[in-house]
Amino acid sequence: MSSSTLQPPRTLSLLALLVLTISCSDDVTPPGAETSSTGDASTSEATTTAHADSTSASTSQGPDSSEDTGPPVCGDGAVGGDEECDDGGESATCNADCTLAACGDGTINAAAGESCDEGESATCNADCTLAACGDGIVNRTAGELCDDMGRSGLCNADCTSALCGDGVVNAAAGEDCDTGGFSVGCDDDCTVAECGDGLINLEAGETCEEGGQSSVTCDSDCTAVECGDGVVNEAVGEICDTGGQTATCDLDCTPAECGDGYPNGLSGEECDSAGESFFCDPDCTLSDCGDDYLNPTAGEECDEEEETALCDEDCTLPECGDGIVNNLAGEQCEGGGSCDPLTCQYSGECFPDTVGVAMAVCMSEHAHCELQDGGVVGYDSPSCTGCNCGLPAEPWRFYCTEDDAAGSNYNCSACTVGQILGPHNPCSCNPGSSPVLGNFCE
Repeated sequence: MSSSTLQPPRTLSLLALLVLTISCSDDVTPPGAETSSTGDASTSEATTTAHADSTSASTSQGPDSSEDTGPPVCGDGAVGGDEECDDGGESATCNADCTLAACGDGTINAAAGESCDEGESATCNADCTLAACGDGIVNRTAGELCDDMGRSGLCNADCTSALCGDGVVNAAAGEDCDTGGFSVGCDDDCTVAECGDGLINLEAGETCEEGGQSSVTCDSDCTAVECGDGVVNEAVGEICDTGGQTATCDLDCTPAECGDGYPNGLSGEECDSAGESFFCDPDCTLSDCGDDYLNPTAGEECDEEEETALCDEDCTLPECGDGIVNNLAGEQCEGGGSCDPLTCQYSGECFPDTVGVAMAVCMSEHAHCELQDGGVVGYDSPSCTGCNCGLPAEPWRFYCTEDDAAGSNYNCSACTVGQILGPHNPCSCNPGSSPVLGNFCE
């Protein structure tokens, strides 16, 4: 028999080893116990195999085996050690670090809807959402005073409190405008600037405010009362106001009218003394004898534009002895010589001093008067002395003093003693130097 046939079966050896081990452990197994008393080898082998399998199974078990269990691993799906949860990763209730998900725990859990987690800050709300004006969450760290998710009666769209004067127009709060105070277009109550609204807005040009009505201190355009401002204010007696004098309106804001005491040249007035005065006629023209407007204040007794039987040329009534010969009134003379001072007629067979009459008339009209043959020559500078050698247009006259058909009086034979009315330009004042042209006195 070979040595291999002498070895015991493998099952039996393991059983013997197990028995020996138990015997050593309990110290009560008698020697030779490896031999079954029944001698039933198959039963003994089966028992040994089952026990071995049980031991093997016990050794292979994981967490339940106190001998083979390792440290807990976060994320393995099993809660162990100091883990609060383990969902095998981040979930709505569990963080990736196996702590329970909670806003404010310092861990951002996107599965739980968190966008940030740092407590309230300038960028993060207390509910772990990103801070943004209009999200409905008041974040004072981010500078928000309110957040109504848009403009409201109490909150501006920029999350500041609605307040007139804050420079933010909030229509929901009833603001029409908001410039932080008065401006050209906005009052400080955030309404549109308008004359008559009861608020004086200096920036809009208002200096007073009477509700858009005229008063003794305020025009209807909310400016101070002033004649000439272009605004008619009846409360202070203005009837017109054209911003200055016009043909229809005086500078005192009354209609242009002759006799109102307010001279208005644009309406054709030369003067206006509120009636007749020494220098002004009642028709607002300058007083002038011969203007056919009787002005007694200016000393006029009559005014017929020229001498008539009822009026002397100085606008006084014809009267013998007044020094003015009025032939149309029937006067022949005015005192002196053969003139009857009571009748102004020549007396007896006396004739007037023709030279004296001509000289007096000449001197009343010209600066220079010189006696020449047959008459008196009157002239003004720059005519030559003793004659009239200037242009025909220069003022001069020849006054007849005698009626001499021989021609020594420059054809005065056709004239009554007096003034030649036609043009004449003699270069020599001697008799016969030049004929007289034109009409003679009538």
